[in-house]
Amino acid sequence: ASEGVDVKGVTNVMEEMSRRNRELFALPPYVLYVARAFSTLEGIGLSIDENYAIVQECYPYLARRLFTDKSPRAKAALRAMLGLTEDVASESSTANGSSSG
Repeated sequence: ASEGVDVKGVTNVMEEMSRRNRELFALPPYVLYVARAFSTLEGIGLSIDENYAIVQECYPYLARRLFTDKSPRAKAALRAMLGLTEDVASESSTANGSSSG
């Protein structure tokens, strides 16, 4: 795909960071397994459709999950995905006063 996230590139960077900085940067093994699976699936998709992007396929699930999950972690992820601030202090101040959005 000419635009978007390079899943294979991100996976390679994560693996390299994990190898070089074992004491500072430790990823659980399942993270790399999931990234490799996404990379493989995207490769299969790209062999059929040159514009395929697995990240695009994930958006409906992610959106549904982030809009319905009420946990603070999901709310922070939704704010980050929407490009909004993740500052908890500003969230509590807007909850007590007026918001600008």
